[in-house]
Amino acid sequence: MHMITDEAFTFQERNRHHILNIRTSDELQIRGFLVSWWKSAIFFLFSVPAFLLPWFIVIWSKKFRLRALYKRCPLYKAAWILLTDSQGRCSVRKVVVEEEDLNYPEEYIIPFLEKSTKDIVPTNELNAPLLPKDDKYGFVRYFLHHKVKYMWKPSEGIFERLSGIDVETKCVDFYKLYSSGIGKTDRIARLKVHGRNLIDVSVRSYVSFSISELINPFYLFEVFSVAVWLVDEYTYYAVCILVVLIISLVTSVYERRMQNVRLQEMAVSDVEGSVTVLNKEEGHTEIPTSELVPGDILVLPKGGWTIPCDAVVLQGNCIVNECMLTGEESPKTKTPLPYINDEYCNDTHQRHTIYSGTEILQTRFYGCNDAHAIVVRTGFNTIKGELIRAILHPKSVDFKFYRDSLRFLLIMGLVALSGAVYCVYLFTAIGAETEEVVIRALDILTIVIPPAMPAAVSAGTLYAMRRLERQNVHSIAPGRINMAGKVNIVCFDKTGTLTEGSIEMRGVIPARNGSFTRILKHPKRLKLEDPLLVALASCHSLTRIDGQLMGDPLDLKMFQSTGWEFEEPGLEEGRFDMFTPPIVRPPKFLPERSKVMDSESETESDLADLPNVVFHSSSYPEYGAKRATESSPEKLVPSDVEVFIDYEVGIIRQFPFSSSLQRTSVIVRTLGKRYMDLFCKGSPEKIHLICREETVPEKFHDLLRAYTARGYRVLALSHKQLHSKVTWKTVQRIQREQVESDMNFIGLLIMHNTLKKETIPVVRQLRNANIRTLMVTGDNLLTSLSVARDCGMIPPAYQVIQVSVQPPEDGSPAKLTFNYAESPSSLPRLEELEKDAVDLREEYPLSDISLSYSSSSSDDSEWSRPRSQSPPPHEEAIRFIPRLRQPSPPPGNLKKWKDYFKLPLKMEDKYRLRTTDYSFVLDGRTWEMVKRYFPELVSRLVTRGLVFARMMPDQKTQLITELQELGYIVAMCGDGANDCGALKMAHVGISLSDAESSVAAPFTSKVQNISCIPIVIKEGRCALVTSFGSFKYMALYSMVQFISVMLLYPRRATFSDFMFLYMDLFVTTIFAIVMGYTEPETKIVRERPQGSITGLGNVLSIASQIGVAFLGQKLGLYILSLQPWYVPVDAEGPDPVVTCWETTVIFCLSIFQYISLACAFSYGKPFRKPFYTNRLFMISLLSLASFSTVLTLYPIGPIADFFELVRLNGSVIDVSDSPNSDTDGSDNYGPFEIFRLLIFSLVLAHLAIAFFIEYITTNKYIVKKFRSSFIGKSPPKNRFKIIEDEMEISTDWPPIGSPIQSTVLDMEQ
Repeated sequence: MHMITDEAFTFQERNRHHILNIRTSDELQIRGFLVSWWKSAIFFLFSVPAFLLPWFIVIWSKKFRLRALYKRCPLYKAAWILLTDSQGRCSVRKVVVEEEDLNYPEEYIIPFLEKSTKDIVPTNELNAPLLPKDDKYGFVRYFLHHKVKYMWKPSEGIFERLSGIDVETKCVDFYKLYSSGIGKTDRIARLKVHGRNLIDVSVRSYVSFSISELINPFYLFEVFSVAVWLVDEYTYYAVCILVVLIISLVTSVYERRMQNVRLQEMAVSDVEGSVTVLNKEEGHTEIPTSELVPGDILVLPKGGWTIPCDAVVLQGNCIVNECMLTGEESPKTKTPLPYINDEYCNDTHQRHTIYSGTEILQTRFYGCNDAHAIVVRTGFNTIKGELIRAILHPKSVDFKFYRDSLRFLLIMGLVALSGAVYCVYLFTAIGAETEEVVIRALDILTIVIPPAMPAAVSAGTLYAMRRLERQNVHSIAPGRINMAGKVNIVCFDKTGTLTEGSIEMRGVIPARNGSFTRILKHPKRLKLEDPLLVALASCHSLTRIDGQLMGDPLDLKMFQSTGWEFEEPGLEEGRFDMFTPPIVRPPKFLPERSKVMDSESETESDLADLPNVVFHSSSYPEYGAKRATESSPEKLVPSDVEVFIDYEVGIIRQFPFSSSLQRTSVIVRTLGKRYMDLFCKGSPEKIHLICREETVPEKFHDLLRAYTARGYRVLALSHKQLHSKVTWKTVQRIQREQVESDMNFIGLLIMHNTLKKETIPVVRQLRNANIRTLMVTGDNLLTSLSVARDCGMIPPAYQVIQVSVQPPEDGSPAKLTFNYAESPSSLPRLEELEKDAVDLREEYPLSDISLSYSSSSSDDSEWSRPRSQSPPPHEEAIRFIPRLRQPSPPPGNLKKWKDYFKLPLKMEDKYRLRTTDYSFVLDGRTWEMVKRYFPELVSRLVTRGLVFARMMPDQKTQLITELQELGYIVAMCGDGANDCGALKMAHVGISLSDAESSVAAPFTSKVQNISCIPIVIKEGRCALVTSFGSFKYMALYSMVQFISVMLLYPRRATFSDFMFLYMDLFVTTIFAIVMGYTEPETKIVRERPQGSITGLGNVLSIASQIGVAFLGQKLGLYILSLQPWYVPVDAEGPDPVVTCWETTVIFCLSIFQYISLACAFSYGKPFRKPFYTNRLFMISLLSLASFSTVLTLYPIGPIADFFELVRLNGSVIDVSDSPNSDTDGSDNYGPFEIFRLLIFSLVLAHLAIAFFIEYITTNKYIVKKFRSSFIGKSPPKNRFKIIEDEMEISTDWPPIGSPIQSTVLDMEQ
């Protein structure tokens, strides 16, 4: 046992912190704290006179809480833990201390330290002494963070994340240590440590949600404001705001709780019931699924079961449906984990791992044995648990708009504080009572900081989310909609995203004696025993479920091209040792005599040449059944013939596809043969490495480049005959590395993914909007590059540079090389490669063989049409224009080419070839090498990278992270679970899948194509501009009202309650609600909206509008003072006067200023439609403007009396009490009408000036000109812009063909 002493933790005493989950997305910095009694006492004493404000700050700020109440301490003494993630978010967690007995895992127990035979004390300093009870031996310490348990390890003096048995466990150990299950005692101990196998999402009560909402600073401020208004007898508005507050609170609480309920239903859907496990002492035992622990051996049922944990298959095969996790509908076959000494890795051994939430469709086992799987992860440590955690604790949105908004509110708070101080001075000077002074000062605070601002700012985002829903785009993160408005780069997956998920068969290219033959369109025309045909029919992972053949679409299309049949016989039908394998065989058919004799593709002699062909004749029973072979030349072809091909191939062993090996293999046995065969299918580059060199055709690389560069997906196949001594038992235990070598290359499989019809228009739209596009995929580099050319990601004039890295060897450092990637025009023509191809016309029908390649063909008839002419000439400026699957473009000048590719003429300068117009392409292996040996070049490659091929899921996530660190606002669009990490990491992740793994993505599109990308960007830009407009409008509303009050208070005047009510509720609130209904523009422009409220344009806009509003009101008072009939207010007593000319003038001017600002801040172009297209806005505008005009120009008696305005004739409600009316109640309107028209002219002038200011300050080019003239040109803020500038200047970089040596190896040496 490990005794903790102070001496053992000198390092921890000095550092007092630790890093958890290093180099992962969950990296946390951890610090320890203990309660400080003297800090706590001071805090309590200060809180009472501060009206408990420090308590609320403690609730809002976790860092302040720890600094105010706790003291730093070493981790081994800590009672509280401060966790800081990579984004700077802080969390405080309590360290739980529990007493345990010796059944608990020894590595986590801290034993009690015996001072004498009677006294036992704990070894660390906790808040309370720990004394042993009964058989308790020691105690354990841990804390929970985001549903994950972190245990204290006394031997290392650190907290460590509690994981399953999948970490640092070798594959062979699963068999050695756990094959017979775990014992009862071990189970109890593991259950104590890992807890129950539950993804426990508790549903909080309505009261709990309500309290969490109410302690929000904005809600508290609204409650505070309502209280001030009620005390000030501003009852109407206070009640209205209180009703709105309650409705908002109830709605928010209800929606949050419903989301909580739905998440709980998703989490607990697969943990009910019981399961059979293998117990070391008791054999097969049935236990509840909630009591599963890592190490349990599951006895998998035959099918129809959803697994409640992550498990690794140890025995038998398992066919599962991972659709809910990956979005791929095709079943997956899970095979036993290889018996090797390598460490288990979830990414490497996916084909052997069954994930929680996966539906088991069928299990297969040998003889009387069951299918077994070992539990490796439970609860929130499973893949599904990680998904639920990602939803419960999403990545924070670090958007500049939100940060700057809070800073601006702080500035407004300082303005409000200064105004409150001025009010205290002003009302104290006139002898007002203390209560009145306090109320007036607090009222200023509620005016300058409008309580409704958060709701008004978020309204546009909510409307955008509703519009997205109507366009089949669902969002779980409304805050990301605004971020979509700033997207400047979009990353696309390829297969299923840019291209169709289905695949088309184009043919096979057999290899004969080290040479390629011509392409064969129909593989079923190959000879029956041709290894290539058998490979196509057997090298796959297909299976039959409920009578339907299911599996990977590529495997399915490949198998269907053979015309063979797939069977899975029952146990009683087994003829291959003790194991009943799946069987593939040619079909049985019954042709008519005329078809047999006259068929162009099958003649009488063709049938006779087939081996193992038996002719059965019911018309000539005397002949019986005779075999047509060379030794028996008789050929019986009567009119009624049943041709039975007695040829079967049993699939004995399957080696599933490995992403690291990039291939899949099968071991088969043909009925009647004494040996087995190995067939392998996979990446041509990988297959080439395991084949004998003399069997690989000389033009292998040329042909491979020729097809992949033209967008075709190419797979290679190989064959090997195993020794006759290899038995079934040997095959079941053999490792693939032992047999996948010295194989014979047998041919290439040519397939093709077509682009989705929406891909090219969307990519063109994004590029025209100056939004960068790139591809990140797991497919072949040249195939991906061809697709990028086809869809327009690569501009016609761009040079494509391929990056490659040679790893260090023999003491020499790694070398990085830049070379120009091949374009289709620079590749060898396929007919040239076919000159020396083996002619199969004597062996196969002529119609099945392609004599030449036509890039424009799209069907079988055009596939074999010879090319009539060579590629058209083209200029240097367009030398890289793609020609695949498009008619020949017209030769001539650049304009004709642009018309052909539908490129706008305004982009001419953009597409003119320059020495700096280039992009990089690289694969996943190169990416890893660059990050390791050339880290200084990563930023440059990412800035100009265009195609990232052969990328693993974690590499996709790394790329997204690198782009974000360069300052890009990244959107990611993908359709599978391999994109899940990148979708969650991106600012705007858009999933095209309904799988559960994609639920954590901010956006999910029900339309399975990339047309959702422009929709999200347009709605994001509209929502962002609307949020800016609403924020500025609410800020200007508060400042205008602040100006009004500050102008009236020194004149002993103020607004009436109904004036405030009309301004606050009817004018401002209505406009704040309806402004967000304006829809986005139909076109995405090159310009992007501003992302910061403190940007120069917004600052100029707000400052100018405040200044104009102040001057307008000041000018109105000045015009009033010039009137001959004007008498200033002479109030008696401390109470201000309401009905007077000062109040009337300021009120009329201010309400029109609110209306003018609402129109100005609803300015549409270029991101929104014009505000007059917003019907609700126009109805509100016309209604309020009309009524306000009446109040200003023609305030008839009842209306004037209601609002306490000066009447049309200049009188007040009670003429005798009017302080500034010298009228006698007669209808002498003349001088007052002229004055009112002058005031209205100020309104019109303000409207024009407000629009002019907004037009100027929102014009990007004018703001830049202003900055450069008066402030100076600011340097780029984003790193990618700085890097772009550097690369523009460096005309001699990259050094084409000149290797760059790494310095990392030298540093390591």
